[in-house]
Amino acid sequence: MKQSRLIAITGGIGSGKSSACVIVKNLGFPVLDCDKIAKEISYSPSITELISLTFGEKFIFNGALNRKELRSEVFADKQKYQQLNDIFFEKTIEELLKQVEKIPESTIFVEVSAYKPSLDSIFTQVWLVDAPLQVRLNRVRIRDEVEMENILNIMNNQIMPIKPTKIINNDGTIEQLAQQVEYLVFQLDN
Repeated sequence: MKQSRLIAITGGIGSGKSSACVIVKNLGFPVLDCDKIAKEISYSPSITELISLTFGEKFIFNGALNRKELRSEVFADKQKYQQLNDIFFEKTIEELLKQVEKIPESTIFVEVSAYKPSLDSIFTQVWLVDAPLQVRLNRVRIRDEVEMENILNIMNNQIMPIKPTKIINNDGTIEQLAQQVEYLVFQLDN
């Protein structure tokens, strides 16, 4: 594997990690997204078969995942969430590392929704984007138009032990978020 400085940008749903990644991308850095990678591999017959065997055929429609139904079912149950995470985790990381190899830049950012301590060996830094609970709830409710119970289930399942290198407090404007992200990027080589 080539030498790359991989920086994870993580945070719970509604924290603003995607916005932080857009800012990083606009600064000229490559950004990979683990959720997009997971979505790409979800079309793999081996993945859809595992989903069907684990959760039932009702979550597969025309050979593809019925994401909305699966999300409602899985995020309401910690055990099911863990099973789904286990199905996707290893394959997503494998594909992530393949994509990293194809990028010529040495500093690469990766948006990671479900950060696990086992990823510490891959990333040189972990930036946690955080915001107060009510701010996050409002963002997700407006953005995704989903029920509050569904949002809270997702948030409860995303609680994980993270030891971030940097914390970005995203309780203000997009301009304030951009200032923090730009500062951290500037500090990388100083």
